[in-house]
Amino acid sequence: MTGICALDAPQGNGMIEAKPNEQAVFDMEKKEIRALMRRQKQALTEDFVADYSRRVTQRFTALPEYERARVLYAYLTFNEEIRTDGLIRRAWADGKRVAVPRVLGKGVMEFYYIDSFDGFITSAFGVPEPPEDPAKLADERDVLLLMPGLAFDRAHNRVGYGGGFYDRYIERGEAAGTVFFKPALAYPFQIVDGIDAQEHDIRVDAVITADEVF
Repeated sequence: MTGICALDAPQGNGMIEAKPNEQAVFDMEKKEIRALMRRQKQALTEDFVADYSRRVTQRFTALPEYERARVLYAYLTFNEEIRTDGLIRRAWADGKRVAVPRVLGKGVMEFYYIDSFDGFITSAFGVPEPPEDPAKLADERDVLLLMPGLAFDRAHNRVGYGGGFYDRYIERGEAAGTVFFKPALAYPFQIVDGIDAQEHDIRVDAVITADEVF
């Protein structure tokens, strides 16, 4: 079970209300965490998302791991996720190659190089994906891999979207000798007290918010 921090949550009419940075729910299964985080993100305004994304991009691109990287495996955002388009443009401007994921089948995901935001296809999940082009298949051995997620704790455990695509991709890559550095971008409310991680769950290597890196 997972504990989420409760910070002075007001209780009125027998109900517990949660502000965007205050989760008053304990012992939640991952499914419940996902539902809570989706609700929190849906309350964000477009202006807030844009400003926060800009600030997180500045902090992310100051990482020494970013400065050293030749290639960035990123992802294309949708809904109220922290925007990655500015980060991707910055990586191109810094002379880095960028690849983004495409789901090829049940449990199978690959990354493909992109050099523009043209020609993307919307997947069944509503996520923009690059075309399947074998000539652009990314197969690096030293990778800065941006990890999506709905919640994180300070031990670097992660609650993803439930498909397990990244866990399997990283396991397969590491078995082939690929070295990954795996940062994640997060809103403050996505940082929780603890996540009941399973043995097969892959941790991130760093979590970046607009105010800190841990």
